[in-house]
Amino acid sequence: MMSTRNDSPAPTRHDLRQRLAEASLRDQRRLLQQLDRIGDGDALGTLAASVEVAVQRMVERRATVPVIAYPPQLPISDRRDDLLAAIRDHQ
Repeated sequence: MMSTRNDSPAPTRHDLRQRLAEASLRDQRRLLQQLDRIGDGDALGTLAASVEVAVQRMVERRATVPVIAYPPQLPISDRRDDLLAAIRDHQ
């Protein structure tokens, strides 16, 4: 994780662009627009903090995705692969 503390090197524009790949598309678009408008220095450090918040939001969102389970007592469980193939092939 990129740090924005004073004792670490300041992030570069390249660093921020790479880190944004881990954020949502909405945040990527918004923060890339800001990145294109700002200069270097303190503003870049402030933007780096916003990038980290966006990345953390995506990490938390991914953690809440439920795991799909197919309990063996359900009749559909034996045909799960067939049903998935039918849905995939006949949308």
